[in-house]
Amino acid sequence: DPHAYGFSCEAVALIDFRASNLRLMCPALVIGGTRDDATPVAMSRAIADSIAGAELATLDAAHLSAVEQPLAFAQLLEDFFERLAADEAYAREDAMEDDNHNASAHDDGKADPESAAV
Repeated sequence: DPHAYGFSCEAVALIDFRASNLRLMCPALVIGGTRDDATPVAMSRAIADSIAGAELATLDAAHLSAVEQPLAFAQLLEDFFERLAADEAYAREDAMEDDNHNASAHDDGKADPESAAV
């Protein structure tokens, strides 16, 4: 339906996430197509810059990079998720080391009567 398609295009053209992107507090990966006339790489860069800690990756594609370059797109996602998992594992390991260090710093070698077995 050409009429409905026109309304869809108008709705998409009016979307503006610039203010809400500033409030994002989670890891983000912005994937832009180097041949995307609708969202040029400069716009993808601006989107990534507006999200704290976001990463920008580009593919040799136009606007539908997930369709045009599905394997490369999936690899970008896989690599991103692997980095997140590694960062999370490192953060957990670091927190456990801090907990162990804090526990041993408070350990005077005497039994704690509150936790002693009866």
